[in-house]
Amino acid sequence: DSLASRPSTVAFPSVNSRSAPSRTDPPMIQSFPARLRELAEARPEAAAVSCAGSTVTRAELDRRSNRLARELQAHGVGHGSFVTVAVPNSVDWFVAYCAIWKLGAIPQPVSAKLPGRELAAIVGLAGSPVVIGAPDEAFEHLPDTIVRLPLGHQPGPEFDDGPLPDAVSPAWKA
Repeated sequence: DSLASRPSTVAFPSVNSRSAPSRTDPPMIQSFPARLRELAEARPEAAAVSCAGSTVTRAELDRRSNRLARELQAHGVGHGSFVTVAVPNSVDWFVAYCAIWKLGAIPQPVSAKLPGRELAAIVGLAGSPVVIGAPDEAFEHLPDTIVRLPLGHQPGPEFDDGPLPDAVSPAWKA
């Protein structure tokens, strides 16, 4: 049994703790999606991410990533699936990663400037059912079976922004 074969979790102190844990208490283990939800409930208006002059609150990050997670799920993404992310550093990058982790899927980061043929080869090797971001010309090289969500994509109103069941990705990224 190696550490690599165990599910990934992150230990966070609970925001609801009334006292500090003792040395004999087992560590409180909590998934990243559960921790984000807890933080959003505790202080929804607090800033979660700021990038290039754009800021989203904890509640906004939680809701936006829930909607995107449901859209990804509708496109066949599930626990252990790879999702290729070709989004430059931005608020949308954080939303995409949070959405992927909420499904227990694995983000596969690639450069947003990657040439189309290289992107297609990487997506093919990983078996990603969805590519988020990448310039339109890169999408031309992907098979029609791959769902393409362009830069700046926002899920439609049919995707609920409420909480999802907790999931833990087998890896933080590919």
